[in-house]
Amino acid sequence: KTYKVSASKFNMGPIAFYNNGKAAVFTCNNDKPGKNQLKSLQLHFADVKKGKLQNLNAFPHNEQNSSMGHPAINQVGNLLIFSADVPGGYGGNDLYYSLNENGQWSLPKNLGNTINTAGDELFPYLHQDSILFFSSNGRTGIGGLDIFYCSLDQQVNPATPVNPGYP
Repeated sequence: KTYKVSASKFNMGPIAFYNNGKAAVFTCNNDKPGKNQLKSLQLHFADVKKGKLQNLNAFPHNEQNSSMGHPAINQVGNLLIFSADVPGGYGGNDLYYSLNENGQWSLPKNLGNTINTAGDELFPYLHQDSILFFSSNGRTGIGGLDIFYCSLDQQVNPATPVNPGYP
């Protein structure tokens, strides 16, 4: 199913580019309210042509009553990491991942309690496709949404996160 996404009074962004800037995944509001009458955040993919997003498609595992956003994606476009508040997680927002195998996105998997806490884990970023940076307010740090990083192995298993400290 293809969706038309245009500027509106609702949320659009953050965005992550891949395939040498020829494709992107981004966050935008769902066009229909969920059971709580709020418009959840969802992930969408697009081709980037002449600086414009085209051929927009929704992530197949978006949920009507939960928000999924803040995408990070590796350069070949087969590993997607995002923040979501779906039921069954460790806290408010957890980090999840999905793999694109044979053109199909796998069901999202929680990155587990090595990463996720009773607080919020947000704003993932993949550096060189194997180092995950993210913010958390559920870990000991300087305060607020501290930055943490860890390596990911080939099976997307995270190492213990490290807070790089001040500054």
